[in-house]
Formats: sequence, C-alpha cells, structure tokens
Amino acid sequence: MSKTKIWLIQLLNIAGTGPIFGPILGALYGPVAMLWIVIGCIFAGAVHDYFCGMLSIRHGGATMPYLAGKF
Repeated sequence: MSKTKIWLIQLLNIAGTGPIFGPILGALYGPVAMLWIVIGCIFAGAVHDYFCGMLSIRHGGATMPYLAGKF
C-alpha cells in the first residue's frame, strides 16, 4: 500500500471523518450502497451498544477498559 493511502487511512481514523465521508461515498456509489451504510450502521451500532451495556451490567457496572483488561 502506498504511503499516501496509509496516511489517508490514519487521517480518517484519527480525525473521525469516517462518518462524514462514508455517506458521501455511499451517495456516490448509488442508493443501495447509501441504504446499506445507513441501515448497517444503525443496526450494528445498536447491537454493539446493547451487548456492551449488558456485559457491563453482568459484571457489576464495570467500565469497558476494565472488562477489556480482564478478558
């Protein structure tokens, strides 16, 4: 992979611009990709948040960094 692509990926990950560029690229690729991004993010985010909350509750309200260190 070229250095330009590596730096672009780092910028997108660190600066948090993925939520901005994701829908733009989805719109450029068409409505099916746009729907896939939007609906996929909603459902994946909901499932992730639900399971993180349930894991925290099962362990007495422990924080995610503590649970990551434990497991």
